[in-house]
Amino acid sequence: MSAVLVLCMVLPLAAGLCALLRCRMEEAIPLSLFALIAVGYTLALAGLLWLAGPTLWLLNLAGGVWAVYVFGVKKALSPRGLWQGGLIFLLLALLFWWLCRGCALTDWDDFSHWGKAVKWMYYTDELYTVPASPDGFKSYPPATAILQYMFLKAGGFAFREDILLYSNAILTAGLLTLPFRGISLRRQPVQGIGLLVLLAVLPGSIYPSYFARASVDGLLGLFAGILILEGFLPGHSAASLWLEILGCFVLALVKSSGTGLAVMAALAIAFVHFRASSRPAAVLPLAAVAAAKLSWTIHLTRMGAGERWVWPGGLTGGIFSLITGRADAYRYTVLQNFLGTIFIRGNYGPGQSIPFVVIPTVFAAVAALTLVSRTKQQRSDARRKILPPAAAMLLITLVFVLTLLYSYLYLFNPAEAMYLASIYRYLDTCTMMLMTGAVVLPCVFAGEKSPWLRLLPAGTLLALMWLFPVGDFLAAVGQAPLRAAQSHNDRVLSSQAAQRIQALGEETPRLQLITADDAGSAALRIDYELLPARLPEQATILMADNKNEEPWVQEISAEAWSRELAQKYDYVYIYCPEDQFIADYGSVFEDDSQIGADRMFRVVVQPDGTARLRCMDEALQDTALSD
Repeated sequence: MSAVLVLCMVLPLAAGLCALLRCRMEEAIPLSLFALIAVGYTLALAGLLWLAGPTLWLLNLAGGVWAVYVFGVKKALSPRGLWQGGLIFLLLALLFWWLCRGCALTDWDDFSHWGKAVKWMYYTDELYTVPASPDGFKSYPPATAILQYMFLKAGGFAFREDILLYSNAILTAGLLTLPFRGISLRRQPVQGIGLLVLLAVLPGSIYPSYFARASVDGLLGLFAGILILEGFLPGHSAASLWLEILGCFVLALVKSSGTGLAVMAALAIAFVHFRASSRPAAVLPLAAVAAAKLSWTIHLTRMGAGERWVWPGGLTGGIFSLITGRADAYRYTVLQNFLGTIFIRGNYGPGQSIPFVVIPTVFAAVAALTLVSRTKQQRSDARRKILPPAAAMLLITLVFVLTLLYSYLYLFNPAEAMYLASIYRYLDTCTMMLMTGAVVLPCVFAGEKSPWLRLLPAGTLLALMWLFPVGDFLAAVGQAPLRAAQSHNDRVLSSQAAQRIQALGEETPRLQLITADDAGSAALRIDYELLPARLPEQATILMADNKNEEPWVQEISAEAWSRELAQKYDYVYIYCPEDQFIADYGSVFEDDSQIGADRMFRVVVQPDGTARLRCMDEALQDTALSD
């Protein structure tokens, strides 16, 4: 029923847009999602985020009533434009619900921002950019968080992480419905069914965790690919320009890098309008990107939230010093590793033996074969519809890769830069965009009487199976309930820790959390579980001697820690202690034999200004007394 409720938050508005703009559901569904995000974003900037849920229902009520009037009462339009797009969307949405249903978040990035931001918004009805928010990535734009918040609030759900994940999946389904605007399932069943199968397996095959993570790198690439293709697909209507404007607006608000992708997509769309001598329409998508960027920048300034990533000055000087051999030595290691990743080291195909450069090569080959499949009489028109989006995607890939290289050279810290932290996650944004194009182009533009008609979609599927773990995705579909249960098992310990802290009955407990030397992973999870409550700013990994100079470790002696506890804390919760911690700080505890995992201690201040830690767990206290 949860999936049905979410669908009811989209389809009535989409049907109303069909009636208002005389378009098909293939355009109306993504347009309705873009409109919801734009309205929710506007309310959030105005400090009226709490109105987003009721507004969603008002828009759907208005859309539903208008659709019934136009299609049912007045009979001004035939409802035939509703069934194909509606059916495709429902099939994709139900498949994606099966993959999201019952899942819990488990990824580092979701606990640091993508899930954390929405949880803060859900419980406070404020954007995560407010000063009180503990989010460390406040400059990240809120498009997906807005949609997730609206579905959670409008549906009257408790804070459910599977609904959070499903919100991204619904946006994905809406985007994947758009290419069917250029196909009739009745007249072109081979192309239509082939496209449906390919698009259904595409996100989860390229990103195995696509439906298990709230982060948006895969969504970003798919969004950009669909938006670029939109300008060249057949079947434009009065809704198309609105789709382009709001699509560029929302893409710029998905992630910081979405602004650049939105600009490139808007330029590709502008090319279509200039060619059609419609210059005002060519400017509007670019204006929408500018409006999104400017409004978000102004909001961040008002909130006092700085940009997470700030590009350094001296771009030309940095490149010149690299070319002339005067740059820092580690940067040449970064350059060597980066070029090896692009051209030599594999991450795709059998045994992960195929490098990234093969992805754009395959895409270019598919686009060329699609063009060749047309008859000589058709090729002139096909060139105008196939070559521009293909060229745009390849150019975006080149710019994205060069920008990524510069980021590793001059934005990342040396340690992260040299091992190219998260490199394939970033590159797969381009991979998703290119493979979206490789799937859509042959299915929509292959010549109707060409022998390639059946071979191209099948060949594209074989290429996907060769490059990506399609079989693993199909296995994940079959094992979806098991994977959902495993995700909850992964959270048992952090959830239990949060419950122990909440049981203290204090809104903001003065508590220090002690974890194993895990680079802060456990603390990140527990902080997320506690939201919207917060623990004091603190180090959770302590050592008397930080020999390896790990940046997440606080080096402090036992006596200094004891004095710090007396001044700042009332409790200490030990989530999971290292043996070294017990050796270094056993003297601070009244009974060091009680130090263990999942233990709560009270800080007992001593007359000399130090502190001793007394175990609060009753069973352990009774044992100590009997001894």
